[in-house]
Amino acid sequence: MSLSLHTLPVELTFTTFEIHWYQIGDKGAKHLANTLQRNETLTTLNLYGNGISDEGAQYLANALQRNKVTQLVVLFSLCSHPFIHYFSQTLTTLYLGENRIGNEGAKQFANALQQNQTLTYLNLYGNNIGDEGGEYLANALQRNKTLTELDLISNQIGDNILRRINEILQNRARLKR
Repeated sequence: MSLSLHTLPVELTFTTFEIHWYQIGDKGAKHLANTLQRNETLTTLNLYGNGISDEGAQYLANALQRNKVTQLVVLFSLCSHPFIHYFSQTLTTLYLGENRIGNEGAKQFANALQQNQTLTYLNLYGNNIGDEGGEYLANALQRNKTLTELDLISNQIGDNILRRINEILQNRARLKR
């Protein structure tokens, strides 16, 4: 069966999708973002090295804002079993290293992180994020309590901002122990 980003069936139920170094660009990111908005099973998405810029980052960030934890509890009593509990948590890990995401893309992800409650790991390694984008992300981490790892290595973010981000994430890790 041949799959393209245009024909990717939404009903597929896989948890990891890796499409790295295929240069899908912003157009491919848009198609994936549309699919992510209906995602109920995907937990890890790897888009390493795909030429995604700020435009593609905006599509993906918008999808992250709609990414939710779904919890359904059905209460009943049958043979002394008090309830059935259904739990579904969607995208928790997103790899976007080695793309072309800059300050505007970082701003879009920062906005998404303020609402997203599922993402625990975001990899933005080797993009074009500078101090401005680093500040957006640091400020977003003050509100977002679920992200525990953020990879910003090989960007153009100054040491002071990186220390601030690191401090926020280390304090969060200490709180979870």
